[in-house]
Amino acid sequence: FTSASNDPKIRKEGWTYYYDWDKELNPGETFEAKIRTRYYLPFLIFILIISGFWTYKVVTTPPLTVVKRVSKVRTHSGVFASKIILSVKNTSKNPVTHVKIIDHFPPFTEALPNKFSLVSPSEVKKRSAVWSFHTMNPGEEVVFSYIVYSKINVFGNLEVPAAVATFVDNKNSFGESFSNKVYVLSEEEKREEDF
Repeated sequence: FTSASNDPKIRKEGWTYYYDWDKELNPGETFEAKIRTRYYLPFLIFILIISGFWTYKVVTTPPLTVVKRVSKVRTHSGVFASKIILSVKNTSKNPVTHVKIIDHFPPFTEALPNKFSLVSPSEVKKRSAVWSFHTMNPGEEVVFSYIVYSKINVFGNLEVPAAVATFVDNKNSFGESFSNKVYVLSEEEKREEDF
């Protein structure tokens, strides 16, 4: 990005560049050398990289985002239990329809039927639960939770599978979005629950 007039010899020492001019001057003669560094080209490349990254993120980000959190709970009966919280948000500028959130329970666990939050699932199977919404408007967010338990004690980490959300966007295209995977640590602080 740097140019110099009158063809200097360029040498590099480490990260430093040196420009050398070798010219014989007669009495009364002058010699002028100009060095110009253009910063607009690196700045333009930087702007193109940022805009490309932003465009990629906008194009590849699904309209629905699903975030999963989990915390271990202490029970009076002494069985292993965890509270799973799902947050589903429409981050697009258009409504999405036929929304279905499918969440699989961790291995060796079952859901407590009476421990679902205000948003009850439309279907509960032995290994999963399904929530259905006809439409989610732009910016709308739904948060719901449930408790799973197991009579088998867990040591170390227990992986909680990712939830999946399926939907139809404003172009009548089918789409899906996955939540993050989370882990229940046996050393986590426990919260008291009654069941």
